[in-house]
Amino acid sequence: MDRRYRTVKLPSKMLEVVERLIREHPECGYASIADFVKDSVRHHYCWYVHRIKFEEEESSYNSDSDSNLK
Repeated sequence: MDRRYRTVKLPSKMLEVVERLIREHPECGYASIADFVKDSVRHHYCWYVHRIKFEEEESSYNSDSDSNLK
């Protein structure tokens, strides 16, 4: 068994919408549902990493500001 890939189950209706997007909008550049899902996961992962980093920096800034007030 190839351990480099794993299976994820998604609702049929969601996949139908993605299939239609791929078929009707080739300019988006997705060749398959797998391409779309990988890109979507990558995009959301980057968004969350950026958000977490921003919140940590903001928290650090607020902690520094609070200590300067004392």
